[in-house]
Amino acid sequence: LDLELGFWRTTSNSTEILLCLNTKHCKGGADTTDLCADGYTGPLCAVCASGYAATGSGKSLQCNVCTGDAQTTIIVYSSLAVAMFLIVVVVYCCCCRSQPTESTQSISHASSSFEGRLSRARSTANDARSKYKTWMKAKGP
Repeated sequence: LDLELGFWRTTSNSTEILLCLNTKHCKGGADTTDLCADGYTGPLCAVCASGYAATGSGKSLQCNVCTGDAQTTIIVYSSLAVAMFLIVVVVYCCCCRSQPTESTQSISHASSSFEGRLSRARSTANDARSKYKTWMKAKGP
């Protein structure tokens, strides 16, 4: 039994003839091992053959020859992911870290307040030392 374009059957002995989802996928003929167009295989020629990539599904399925290899694709996409991650880290470090947060502002304020008190304490100590020396000279030996 010779099938027309767009039809498929399971075996050469099968009397059940089925319409393919897409008539271009089934080339017809008598040889049930070769009913599908190049790039298509399986029931109703609705599966992409090895070495072909699927776009769409069902009636809109298209099987295109794969170009390139998977290893190259993996390397390219992995490299892009790492580059994007590094860009995010650099932007975060440069932009977000340079702005003082509430806790760093309070630490900075406390530090400058402490330095001011320390400076006044030194000044008071120097004044007291000077007055003590003056008193010792006036008191005599």
